[in-house]
Amino acid sequence: MIAVDPPIAVNDKVPSILQQTDWECGIFDFRRGEHPQTDYFNCGLVSRPDGNWLMVRRSVWKDRLIFGMNDIVAFRLGGPNGLVPQIGYKVRFLNTNTNEQYEDPRVIYHNGKTYVACCNFVWYRIKKWTGAHQILVVCDDKWDVKQRFDPLYGKNGKGLGLNTGHEKNWLWFFHDDKLQLLYEAQPHTVVEFDSYVRVVTVRRTERKLPWAYGEIRGGTPPFRVGSEYFTFFHSSLPWTAKFRRYFMGAYAFEARPPFSVTRITQEPLLIGSQHDYWVDKKPLVVFPCGSLLRDNSWLVTLGVNDLKCGWIDIPHKDLLKRMTWLGA
Repeated sequence: MIAVDPPIAVNDKVPSILQQTDWECGIFDFRRGEHPQTDYFNCGLVSRPDGNWLMVRRSVWKDRLIFGMNDIVAFRLGGPNGLVPQIGYKVRFLNTNTNEQYEDPRVIYHNGKTYVACCNFVWYRIKKWTGAHQILVVCDDKWDVKQRFDPLYGKNGKGLGLNTGHEKNWLWFFHDDKLQLLYEAQPHTVVEFDSYVRVVTVRRTERKLPWAYGEIRGGTPPFRVGSEYFTFFHSSLPWTAKFRRYFMGAYAFEARPPFSVTRITQEPLLIGSQHDYWVDKKPLVVFPCGSLLRDNSWLVTLGVNDLKCGWIDIPHKDLLKRMTWLGA
């Protein structure tokens, strides 16, 4: 399948994400990195001493595979505005199966180490798959994987194909140098792990969140601002036939256990649109995977319609105005 210009959106009254707000918003141009039958989307973002990196899900379409072959490529960002993907480096996983796939990267940098979390699975030729499995790996500066962890929590198994159900959208962060997993929003669940990625403590807080656009799901790795962590999330509702329309919002939670939610946007920051780059039988997607606060403004990177990588720049003061305070 090759992405083409969007069909005419006869019934869709939601404009392109480029026209939904007054905030700067754009689509990443990979220039010579673009190839026919190759899509870049669902992009994470991380800042390291060697620069800011866009972590991209690359999907190469193949006839024998239902959804293409997925891997992860790291692009150093540069250019006049710091938003131009430069040369890309494939994240080199320790593959055990030639059809092993990796998608939807979320990346953090802590104490000199780069941690990449992603969904891992294998599709077989008989149209059977292992299910969505979550892994966490540690990469060196050249994006070679040096350690791999298959955390046992929820439905996640101790290895690929050993899950008891699907697991997606895990968000990792460090608090007081301790590894934490933001597992879900309601109930708000943060799981502390040790250095071997074994569960230490599970903290849950119940608070009804005023969000009317579907189940809140991750999201960007929590980013600390003062006494709170901020994360941008996605949700979805039925759109047409079996396809869905996605929405992007944000919430904050206390930067101390038990990590209670403090504030949330009640209306979407972005909405998936048929007026953006799109092909038939794709959902309408805005899928945030990475964020950085720079010069008091949030740079958020996101997937667009399972075909493109986008970005939006949201002043922190504007974000706070859009958020409802729920209390500490």
